[in-house]
Amino acid sequence: MATEQFFNGTTDATTEYTITAFDFLNTSDVKVSINGGSNLSSSAYNVTPDKKLTLTSAPGAGTGNVRAFRNTDVTSPAATFTTGSSIRSTDLNRATRQARFAVEELQTIGADGAGIALTAGDKGDITVTSGTSWSIDDGAVVTAKIPDLNITTAKIEDLGVTTAKIANLNVTTGKIADDAVTMTKLGAGALPSDITVDTTQLTGTIPTARFPSVLPALDGSNLTGILSTVGNGCVYENNQTITSNYTVGSNKNAMSAGPITIANGIVVTIGASESYTIV
Repeated sequence: MATEQFFNGTTDATTEYTITAFDFLNTSDVKVSINGGSNLSSSAYNVTPDKKLTLTSAPGAGTGNVRAFRNTDVTSPAATFTTGSSIRSTDLNRATRQARFAVEELQTIGADGAGIALTAGDKGDITVTSGTSWSIDDGAVVTAKIPDLNITTAKIEDLGVTTAKIANLNVTTGKIADDAVTMTKLGAGALPSDITVDTTQLTGTIPTARFPSVLPALDGSNLTGILSTVGNGCVYENNQTITSNYTVGSNKNAMSAGPITIANGIVVTIGASESYTIV
């Protein structure tokens, strides 16, 4: 006699299942689990004497993911007989069924479908040390036994996912959050040739240690605010109007090709040890 029955789950909490695989003495003897998980609390489902099972919340769609099974309560006898009392067939049947149901349940969860459950020894995927103590063997939990999305980040210990556990090419750019790759994760070397750095992305100052010993040729047309020579380096040009305050450097001499105009409100400061010559 079977002591359990599997049903296909739905997304409808009002789905009613009819238990046909086994009988029971009391509705409280019927237990329910979803997707092989722990038994649901008694408030999560309802069983009627005519074997109708209804879940409080929808179990979710699935094939055989709703398990209803019998666990007969034997802590108290189903019927008690006293000296001189009448013996009714109903009481005899209940007492007999309680014992029979309990034996059937032991057979159902036994190592080989018969006998006492969880006898000590290696059962293939589990090792039993006593009737109440057992462990899952290494390698027994295969990926097919893990439902989708059941391994959450909370289940993974810090530094638990090593590079050896990541298959080649499995970490794609779509798996990397924006700004997640920090500078400490970038190794030394040249940037790929197809990377363009916009001027707006360059901030701060360039340390002198970053300049090569010999600077490359510079195009003067791209330089602003810097005066330079022209005519193959033979002619020096300077502006004719000073438009910002200027102080000749300490112990320095300055020179301009005139005429020179100092704009209104602008101050040119020449110290006692300095000179400024207009030629």
